[in-house]
Amino acid sequence: MPDEPILLVLGAGASVPFGFPTGRDLCDSIIDGLADDSSPIRRTLGELGYGDEDIGDFRDRLTRSVAGTIDQFLEHNWRYSDMGRAIMAHELARREDEARLFDRKNGNWYALLARHFFPGPSDLDNRRIGFVTFNYDRSLEHFLFTWIVNRLNRTEADAARFVNSLTIDHMYGKLGHLPWEQPNAQDTASSYSRPYGMEVACDAIAGCAECLRIPYDPGITREPFRHVSLHLGSYRAIHFLGFGYDDLNLRRLGVTEDHGLTTLHGSAYKVGQRVKERIESGYRIQLDREGRPALEYLQEVLGWE
Repeated sequence: MPDEPILLVLGAGASVPFGFPTGRDLCDSIIDGLADDSSPIRRTLGELGYGDEDIGDFRDRLTRSVAGTIDQFLEHNWRYSDMGRAIMAHELARREDEARLFDRKNGNWYALLARHFFPGPSDLDNRRIGFVTFNYDRSLEHFLFTWIVNRLNRTEADAARFVNSLTIDHMYGKLGHLPWEQPNAQDTASSYSRPYGMEVACDAIAGCAECLRIPYDPGITREPFRHVSLHLGSYRAIHFLGFGYDDLNLRRLGVTEDHGLTTLHGSAYKVGQRVKERIESGYRIQLDREGRPALEYLQEVLGWE
């Protein structure tokens, strides 16, 4: 059993093994989908009231911006923020494939996490793991709930009670609450809920879009993130997993060059050498020199088995 409180800070790369795209892959998927007049995303946007001219303009601008992520594109194209949220909701909701969560292959680090921290029913009082995620998907919550019911033979009420008790903070909201979840005011101002699944009906996409916050929203305040930065010091170990080390996100966490926190560590899968050097020197985060993906990082660096 782990003997010190640990916080995992999750970026897009942490959700890739479960069918979700990186920021760049999401951009590419959006551009391709908007190019096809008969694609599901075009039909959904039409049902939501967006005209062909606006959709085409969005695609053209996104393509020519060569933005690394949809968030970066919206930073200076804010008039498209509502459409952008709807597009992201559509592209991410249709990837909520439950089968991917329980695949024994493809780097399933959720299974490793569950076995390590919650090996038996008596371990469901464990409070030595917390999560801060910059992802919109609800795959972690749904996996833990389903795993507890099936692996530990607990009731759905017991599983819901336990997962609700965990610290899982979504910095920018998520694709609605799961039906058994207790709404968390820190996650999103919306009370919209829906089951986990590849639902792309128009009303579901509209509900999900309302739950999402855009990082570069000019009206966003520090307040939604304050509770996260305040409790970082309660963890003796903080590890970034699948994280892109965006400066804005690090600052909102309260990670600065003089953060005064315990030693920070992080995976660095496909992170370039120059970026590694900048992050290590500017934020004092010790990055994995081997550049291992999430599962291997947890096994080799943290020693999880």
